[in-house]
Amino acid sequence: MTFIDRLERRFGWIAVPGVVKIIVAFQALIWLLNIFRENDLAFHLLLFLDKDLILSGQVWRVISFILIPPVAANQPIFMLFAVIFTIFLGNMLEQIWGSFRLTLYLLGGIIGVVIAEFAIGFSNNVNPTYLIIESILFACAVYNPNYTIHLFGIIPIRLFWIALFGSALLFIDAVQSLTAAGLILISLLNFFVVFVPGMKKTIQVKAQVASRRNQFEKAKMSQNETLHLCASCGKTEQDDDELIFRVSASGEEYCEECRGMDSRVVNNEVSETPRIYERASKKPRPAQRKKNKERWSYDQENSE
Repeated sequence: MTFIDRLERRFGWIAVPGVVKIIVAFQALIWLLNIFRENDLAFHLLLFLDKDLILSGQVWRVISFILIPPVAANQPIFMLFAVIFTIFLGNMLEQIWGSFRLTLYLLGGIIGVVIAEFAIGFSNNVNPTYLIIESILFACAVYNPNYTIHLFGIIPIRLFWIALFGSALLFIDAVQSLTAAGLILISLLNFFVVFVPGMKKTIQVKAQVASRRNQFEKAKMSQNETLHLCASCGKTEQDDDELIFRVSASGEEYCEECRGMDSRVVNNEVSETPRIYERASKKPRPAQRKKNKERWSYDQENSE
């Protein structure tokens, strides 16, 4: 039983079925409320992550920040795509892991974001909600890199390339600012903890397989190398594909044409092997029985 299985048996009550759907539903609701309130961002100010406000007593912010939509209120098409795509990723990961592991993975992402906030502090350039969604995307891409989806319902693209594009955007942000780089690395700790050890093991296994394949290729016979060679005429299987070779009692190999010329070649019609097996199959008579028979005959002679 693994460590995660033991945690699930003890803390299985924290599992939330459809947790990603619930989070996305609240994000969509807050996005709609911001539109009706003329984008005054009142809910954002109430939910966003801030260490000073958390230390002042507003502890709900350690979790509520995940309910902030990752898309601005003036981008309805991108918000619709974000909702559909995030729900799709959440369903995929929940089918692979189950509700408990997915909930635990999200909690790990939230803890990483909170640590990043207290250690460095988020700026306007880095959205913590976006990093949580990216961690889900990366996890799905590890399990199903070749899964093809239709971007905006039209463009077919593999999940691997979407994850690669998202990681490229994060890399650009990290290069432009060391602070952003630290925030990204700490916030994605849940992904690194879960997948980096497995990736290391996979790389080692692939290296071992490649090494064995190279050894096998080196050990393979070349096309010019022959398997059979007649000791009399020097013919091989390359001279005639239908040529049959036999091994003589001395261990030398002769072709079908030369075996009749040398008496040492094993004749296929002579059945010496069955006789050998027949002799070997007979059990030797015990020595004790023979001694008893001789003793019995000696006693019989004396009695006469």
